[in-house]
Amino acid sequence: MERPKKIAVDASVAIKWYNIEQHTEKALAIREDYAKQKIDLVAPYLLPYEVGNALRYNPDFGLDDLRSALRDLLAMQISFRVLDEQMCEDAVELACKFGLTFYDVSYVVISRVEKCPLYTADDELLNKTKDEMIIHLGNYIAL
Repeated sequence: MERPKKIAVDASVAIKWYNIEQHTEKALAIREDYAKQKIDLVAPYLLPYEVGNALRYNPDFGLDDLRSALRDLLAMQISFRVLDEQMCEDAVELACKFGLTFYDVSYVVISRVEKCPLYTADDELLNKTKDEMIIHLGNYIAL
């Protein structure tokens, strides 16, 4: 049996699993492909923190909604990765080179280490890195 294709996702994608926004349908297609074991998902350990923070400031989300979303996110059992020393050094270099946050480039580093594409809806990340392995969420094609 062929191993599922692996992709990295950042918080801009995961947030759309809970917020209805532009490209939510594409984010949900990623989630569905993962649920059907057509793909594996990988992200840095900071993903739940970023998603939780974004949803916390969503005026449409109450306390129970936030708790439910975070329980759901953790229950997905995404392969969360911790950055090691070399990965941190790479992230610092990329953050300084591109003028991006350490948070954002940590997803890029995970994508590079895992040798898989990173899907994002973060236009700044796409525009500043111009990396062919960083793909706009709107271009995701369900498997």
